[in-house]
Amino acid sequence: MSLSSTIRNQGNEFYSQASRLDKDCTPQQAKDLYERALSCYYQAKDKAENRDDECSAAKNIGKAAWRIAAVLTKRGGEKPQTIIFYLHEAIKALCTAYNNSEERKDPEWRGEVFETITVCLQEVMNAADEFGDSHQKIIQLEKLTFITTVKEAASDVQMSLATLYFHDGTSKLQNGDYKKMPVTHEGLLSSH
Repeated sequence: MSLSSTIRNQGNEFYSQASRLDKDCTPQQAKDLYERALSCYYQAKDKAENRDDECSAAKNIGKAAWRIAAVLTKRGGEKPQTIIFYLHEAIKALCTAYNNSEERKDPEWRGEVFETITVCLQEVMNAADEFGDSHQKIIQLEKLTFITTVKEAASDVQMSLATLYFHDGTSKLQNGDYKKMPVTHEGLLSSH
């Protein structure tokens, strides 16, 4: 057994403990255990000596970060930015796992990873809705398009972003603000 696998198994113990907890009663304890698992998975990825171990560690990073976001969402009172941070970490890791596993993992394994990516993407879009401000939503979806490296999953994000651009633009036209297009964090639109 490789060092990466050993460390990953330690993370799996923390992950299992957190999963067994009733998250509604002990969300902080569950979050702490998921964070310990996440730390182990990052170490396992760093120590990976082959693509198989790297893909497995990346998948586990994604799953643990996703669970932390879920605990934070259920607990309530957390800033959307914090939840989105963990979801972004999940998406980046899951995309790495998916993209690097084509020749190393079976279709069922890859299908589970892809399904988790799509759920995480939807959760980021839902969390972005909490901002209320269309400009902030656009910024979040633009970030999402850059970190989503699985082509099959990116199209939904791109369609949502296009819809936001359309609605934002028509609102600005309706309000007579057509000359004041927002400057996004990536500079995709410029002020005139």
